Amino acid sequence: MPELDKLIVYEKVRQHIEKESIFTKVSFYTKVAVYSLFLLFVFFGIFYHQQQITPGIKVSTNTVFADYIGKIITSTGEFQILENWKPIQSKFIKKWDILQLSKSSHLTLQVNQGIKLYIVWPAKIQLDNYTDSNWKEIYVVNMVDWDYLTVKSNSAKDKIVIKSKYFNIESNDNLIDLKYEKKWNATIIENNGWNIIVKNNSKVLSLDKQEKLIVLSNDDINHIKNIFSDNYKKYQLTMSGNLKEVITSKQINQLSNILDKKAVILATWKFVLGKLNNDQNREESGKKQLIQIITSTYKILWIQIPALLNTKIQNNQLTVVDLENLVDYLLTQIENKYVIPEQFVKRLKVILAYLVIVEKVKVQPGQTFPNLSYLVNYLKLDEKYKKMLLTF
Repeated sequence: MPELDKLIVYEKVRQHIEKESIFTKVSFYTKVAVYSLFLLFVFFGIFYHQQQITPGIKVSTNTVFADYIGKIITSTGEFQILENWKPIQSKFIKKWDILQLSKSSHLTLQVNQGIKLYIVWPAKIQLDNYTDSNWKEIYVVNMVDWDYLTVKSNSAKDKIVIKSKYFNIESNDNLIDLKYEKKWNATIIENNGWNIIVKNNSKVLSLDKQEKLIVLSNDDINHIKNIFSDNYKKYQLTMSGNLKEVITSKQINQLSNILDKKAVILATWKFVLGKLNNDQNREESGKKQLIQIITSTYKILWIQIPALLNTKIQNNQLTVVDLENLVDYLLTQIENKYVIPEQFVKRLKVILAYLVIVEKVKVQPGQTFPNLSYLVNYLKLDEKYKKMLLTF
């Protein structure tokens, strides 16, 4: 009520009281005393009830305690709780409140009774809850901005959903223990507990214990080497929605041996120059080494060799075209299903390029090639292709 209106009402009441008798005044004061005692009793009853639940917290008169769904139980450093985008002094978070951490701070947030979230700066989250069609209470953590979050639940009846820009994580009605972090330009979901569900538009992925989902953009592939330090089974969900498996550190070590740069150059050099220089012994030696490299890569990645090509390998009947198809199919499977360090893909592509050259190039009678550089220069290719063929 505006101050002017208050003054007008007050003046009217004062004038009215002054005209009343002493008996009317006594009656009025008696009523005021009774009403005051009643309101005082109600106030202390509410205050006592709130103190039993939320000791030490001052609750504003326009706030309903039932709205609180989160509580800061430990903290290091500073944080803010925003109510309607305005900071409030509290350790309790209501529906739609935003929690944001200051630099170098971290805290533990309890949601309801059984869910705990460990959050590290920089982070900004918003809490929500609702009841589903089965009258089950669902707690939602909206990831506004974050780098690190762990979620643990000791209550199978509490379901939690973590929402971010690219996907939602659901606890699948089980006890949960998961870590959700950004690391080296990747987003990583690491499942240490019961089965969880990860949804990305129409795609749904179930992660069992000791499985991990890694989300990378195409520009982030070079950072992949930084997240191979454990034995999780990992997946990459690309921004286009394609799901790929990230190979393990053990597989990387195996590929490092099989697709070793010197070994690939030597095998390619023997086969290509042996073929073009009509040196059958060198050609067969190089071909044998290339087949060993390629089939071993299939085995390491658990990719099945096409039946017809596998039969030809067993019978030693692979032609140059067959060998080309074998590498091409391998690269297609890797592209569709796996994330591996780029240098391995590059070496397989260089092998494929030389196989195509051997099949297509027309050599003048009597022309020989002492090395691969001489061959590449003979083909008169663009500089970028020359560089690719000679760098492996």
